[in-house]
Amino acid sequence: MKVGDLVQIADITAGSRFYHRRRGLKGVIIRDTHPGRKFSSLHVFDVMWNNGTIEDLCSGDLEVISEGR
Repeated sequence: MKVGDLVQIADITAGSRFYHRRRGLKGVIIRDTHPGRKFSSLHVFDVMWNNGTIEDLCSGDLEVISEGR
C-alpha cells in the first residue's frame, strides 16, 4: 500500500464493530505515518474516507481496491 491507493476495510475484520461502522466506505491513503518502516509487516496510514472523515488505520485492516499512480 502507498499514498494514493483507493482502499476499503478488509473482509478479515467483518466480525467486528470496527467493520460495521465503515462498511461500504471507500477511502484514499493520504499519508504513510511511518515511511521509513518499508519492511515492517505493520504499517499505519492516514485514510480519508468518502464521508469526509480522516483516520489512521493499520495496513492489516485495509485492502487495496485500486492502486494509485
